[in-house]
Amino acid sequence: MFGRTVFTAADQTFLTDDLILAALSDGRWDVLRHHVRAALELDHARGGAQDPELDAASDQAAADFRYARDLISAEDTNAWLLARGLSVEDWYDALRRRHLEEEARARPIMPPAPPDPSDFLQSVWGEFVVSGMATELAELLARQAVAQALLPGEPPAPDPAALAEDLALVREHFPQLDAAEARTRLGRLMTLASAVSRLADVMLTPEALRKELEHRALDLVHLSCEVALFDDAPRAREAALCVREDGLSLAEAAEEAHTEAQEAELWIDELPPDLRTPLRSAGPGELLGPIAWEGQPALVYVHEKHRPTLDDPAVRDRVEQGLLDRLLQDRMETLVTWQLKF
Repeated sequence: MFGRTVFTAADQTFLTDDLILAALSDGRWDVLRHHVRAALELDHARGGAQDPELDAASDQAAADFRYARDLISAEDTNAWLLARGLSVEDWYDALRRRHLEEEARARPIMPPAPPDPSDFLQSVWGEFVVSGMATELAELLARQAVAQALLPGEPPAPDPAALAEDLALVREHFPQLDAAEARTRLGRLMTLASAVSRLADVMLTPEALRKELEHRALDLVHLSCEVALFDDAPRAREAALCVREDGLSLAEAAEEAHTEAQEAELWIDELPPDLRTPLRSAGPGELLGPIAWEGQPALVYVHEKHRPTLDDPAVRDRVEQGLLDRLLQDRMETLVTWQLKF
């Protein structure tokens, strides 16, 4: 599990060690330890009893896992797992434990004090991989590393007290790791943690935000609406007539059709493509539909249509995040070289 290269960014190399240290530092590693211990104890308490439903669910999870990673053959799967420090048994056991997770999380079982025995540590590593946590942290670190590479000057030094606290955690959990190297890696992680916000301070100028808003103005419109879903199209059409011809509110028409109208704030850029055009062109007081909404006939009544402005905090947040995301994604494609994906 240690010492495997995950990616390089600019002139820096990131190992599986960095992912584990990041999880340890923010508390997620200890949460995993608790979940794994509880699931192991629960599995042991079952006494090896046959459970066809659990077996079927685990088999389906394994198939889904392989499909998502294009692991066609058993040989492909085995090679993928070995490259990430897992055996087929480690992997399948981790998938199986995840189906015990809801019941296991309710059990007041704490793992023993670290350091962990090697077999338990391997189980936690398996959970780290199959849960998606390794992927999440790898992508976060890559994003932070690219942000740091785009910043001018030297990065800030890590806080000595926080570094000492995290290093003590490493010594407690992973005494096999070299302390000097762990200190270096922890210091880098602490520096990277602020890289994206520091890049935002540099790049998100008023002029850049204004241009981004102009570019995305149509997609940043949002509507204050009521949405009613109906069991079938005839009921939706009848409700629409009640609103348009009889003057009922959508809430009243929906109630007559034995459903409810829900208040909703709809952002154009979050809608499915087939709904964006009709809602983008709708105005206040307009009833749309019946239209297909999440597989059901729906009516949408527009109360207010909000044009995007940087004075609106919600719009400003979306403009800032969109601009930053696009900048980092573009540079990640050129600055990051992946060796392992999870």
